[in-house]
Amino acid sequence: MNKQASQHDFTREFDACQDALLRYVMSMVHDYDDARDVLQETAAALWTKFEQYDPASPFGAWARRFAFLEVQKHRERSGRKSRKLLLLSDEAIEALASEFETHQEVLEQRSRLLEYCLTLLSSRDRELLKHRYWDKTNLSELAQQLGIAERTLYQRLYRIRKQIKLCIESSAAREEF
Repeated sequence: MNKQASQHDFTREFDACQDALLRYVMSMVHDYDDARDVLQETAAALWTKFEQYDPASPFGAWARRFAFLEVQKHRERSGRKSRKLLLLSDEAIEALASEFETHQEVLEQRSRLLEYCLTLLSSRDRELLKHRYWDKTNLSELAQQLGIAERTLYQRLYRIRKQIKLCIESSAAREEF
C-alpha cells in the first residue's frame, strides 16, 4: 500500500470512530480538554502503528486499545504534575474501559439516534443546545443574551432534552437505525 492510500485509509477509519473514541476517553478522563489531548495522542500513536492494523478487524476496537494506553499515560503524567491522588484507581479505570467495550454497540446506536433526533428539532432549539452544551455558555449568560429569565431558559432546555429523550426511546423501540 502506498503512503497516500495508507493516509487516506487511516483518515477514513479514524474519522468514522473519532466521536465514539472521544466518548470512550471521556468515560475515563472527565475533563474535556484533557480528553481531547488524550485523543490527539491516540491519533498520533494510531498513525505511527497504522501499518500493523489488520483491516479484517474492527478499527474502533483497535483504536480503543491505544486510547486506553494513552489514558494510562495521561493519568501517570497528571498524577506526577499535580502530586494529588488520582480520583479513580487503575482498577476502576480498567473496569470502566471493560464496561464501555461491553456496551459499545448500544452506545453507538444511541449516538446515531441522538444525531437523528437533533435533526428533528427546530433550528432555534438546535442553536440553543449548541450555545448551552457545545459552546458551554453558562445558563445565566445565555438567558441574558436571549433576553429571558433563567428559569424560563431552564424549562425550555428541559423540554428540549425531554423531547430528545422520547425521540431516542421511540426510535430505538422501532429499531429505525
